[in-house]
Amino acid sequence: MDKRKENFKLGRFHGKKEATKNKSEAAIQRAVYSRQIINIVRSRRDNKNTAVRLIGYEVPLERYRGECIDLLGYDCEMNLWIIELKHGKSEENLEEIRDQVNRYTDHIKESQLLLEKDFKKVFYIPTKFRKVRRLILAPAEFYIEKSRSDFKD
Repeated sequence: MDKRKENFKLGRFHGKKEATKNKSEAAIQRAVYSRQIINIVRSRRDNKNTAVRLIGYEVPLERYRGECIDLLGYDCEMNLWIIELKHGKSEENLEEIRDQVNRYTDHIKESQLLLEKDFKKVFYIPTKFRKVRRLILAPAEFYIEKSRSDFKD
């Protein structure tokens, strides 16, 4: 993989202007990114919610497009969030998705200083990101017949 060293396309839409289908993963991705913040509710019993400020949409990890993170954001503790979106009819299994998200995590960890430099250039805020968190965002029907797998640390 020819890894990206700059221009992670933070803070903007890029690619096609409109998704071809309203319920496609791309349409969902654009709708979520347009909100700029995702509020992650970890448990109905627990009031601990995590607000994630979205800074990247289809963040390219390779120099010439290639693999892209669906959504990238950060929380109030300056943890980066890699968010992979899946629609309910996705044929991928959790193991494949886990491997995909772990590849993205490894790349982001390797490129963190470059990403922080890009973040400062785009948002005018110097920062040091802490941990990398991962989330697969999918409707309940996606998980019904799929087995759960643990992510590596």
